Amino acid sequence: MGMKKAVSIVLFSLLLMTFFAGCSSKQESKPLVLKKYGPEDIRAGQIFNKQPNGESAIWAETENATPTTVFVLNGVSLESAPQSEGKAVSAVVPKNLYEKPGEYPLYLLDKKTNQKSNEMKFIVKP
Repeated sequence: MGMKKAVSIVLFSLLLMTFFAGCSSKQESKPLVLKKYGPEDIRAGQIFNKQPNGESAIWAETENATPTTVFVLNGVSLESAPQSEGKAVSAVVPKNLYEKPGEYPLYLLDKKTNQKSNEMKFIVKP
């Protein structure tokens, strides 16, 4: 076998290995984590953490939140504002979601990747 042909085969093999390695490797994303949320003392029908527009809002300490991360409270996606470093998210909470006492599922969802965080209970006291 000639030197040119051997070099061509080696280069072609390297090209194929690079291509297939790129196809099989996934870009691992870090897990989305809901560490804690607040405020904790939420009373049925009473505004909490009142915002300038009069609405209630929640906040959370998070890990790996992205610009497309939102709160999901009792199955409802909330208008959310993730912090650029991925360590906090805040959201306005519509009154109908805290009108009645109870424990409601709360988690974070990355709308782009559909990655879901751990779930916590959003507790509304009587």
